[in-house]
Formats: sequence, structure tokens, C-alpha cells
Amino acid sequence: MVFANGFIVGMVIMLVIMTGGSPLLGFVAIAPHGVFELPAILMASAFGTKLGIDFWKYVFKRNREDIAKTLKILPKIILIIVLLLLVASFIESFITPYIVSSLID
Repeated sequence: MVFANGFIVGMVIMLVIMTGGSPLLGFVAIAPHGVFELPAILMASAFGTKLGIDFWKYVFKRNREDIAKTLKILPKIILIIVLLLLVASFIESFITPYIVSSLID
């Protein structure tokens, strides 16, 4: 997912440059919501990795403590990630178009 996100960002900035726009415009269009989206993606990736490691510890070592702790905080982590993505989507939907249109005019 991170690779695909980076690919799309690169394509957007390339299209802005090819149409005669400034790369700064592409950055300004992406940065406001990226401040919230990137931490959500990194947090989800890190927690997914931890969950996977704890699962394999449970399977091979029969260690229930690690996975129990991880599963206990799972709802909080999901809530934080969802809230970050909701804020990012709000910014991308409503604030970014305003910023970009004010820079283009």
C-alpha cells in the first residue's frame, strides 16, 4: 500500500509538471492530508507486523501473553487509525480543493 501511495503521489506531481504547473503545487495539494494519512498508514503497518509476530510466537512457543496484550489494545489502535483517516479524508475532500483553487487563480 505504501508503494502504491508513493507511486500515485509521483504520478500526480509528474502530471502537474507536464501540464506546466509547479511541483510545489503538487506538494501543496498532497501535504495537508498526508500529515494525517501517513502516520495512520505507518501505525497500521507497524501494528499489523506486531500482531503477526505475536501470532507466530503463540503458534510456535505457546506464548499467550504477548498476543493477549496486543489484542487488548487492538480496538484503541483501530480507533486511532480510523480517526486519522477520517481527518485526512475530510481535509482532502474539503480543504485541499480550496487551497489548490486559491493557488491556481
